[in-house]
Amino acid sequence: MWVFGFFVLLSFDLFMEGIVFELLEWNGTTKNDWFFVLWWGFVVVWFLYGIIMLYRKINLVKD
Repeated sequence: MWVFGFFVLLSFDLFMEGIVFELLEWNGTTKNDWFFVLWWGFVVVWFLYGIIMLYRKINLVKD
């Protein structure tokens, strides 16, 4: 499920860049910077969440 979340985030980014920002003519401008800040924030949070869950799962198996 954790890896699937990364694919969802990547698919959402490609959709926004390829369709929405093209329609709004925001590609190559600073108007879409807020989106990338939020998107990278979600990626970092998802990564940290997955690492913590993996760490907990590994420690439960050890004990």
